[in-house]
Amino acid sequence: MNFIEVNLDTDLSLDLISTVAFYSPYHFYRLFKAIIGEPLNASISRKRIEKIASQLMRYNYSIILQKHIG
Repeated sequence: MNFIEVNLDTDLSLDLISTVAFYSPYHFYRLFKAIIGEPLNASISRKRIEKIASQLMRYNYSIILQKHIG
């Protein structure tokens, strides 16, 4: 999970992630889905959306503060 979090801005393929985890793609996918509770691609997509949403919230928050300050 740490590898995925750190590399959300790169191309995260099943082959790459399973190699990093020292599993075959088949076994890694099965283990990931069993432990995390969702497929790998869905998890990566969700994490990317959460990261972008967090960045947007911070950006909008700073704009709101600037309006009130100025």
